[in-house]
Amino acid sequence: MAATARLKDRPAKALVVRYECRDGAQRMWISPIVRPKTGGVALGDALEMGETAEGQFACLF
Repeated sequence: MAATARLKDRPAKALVVRYECRDGAQRMWISPIVRPKTGGVALGDALEMGETAEGQFACLF
């Protein structure tokens, strides 16, 4: 089964946490939401992004 076919059946979801300070410092964490076969909900390992978000839609969230 192709990975794209799997994503159509069960789309991936994630928790995104972002902060921005007045001094311009920014940090963002993206954690996948995991639903184990045994039941329940958990967060996977977070991906930390420390780069400055720039561009037309950078401050959309």
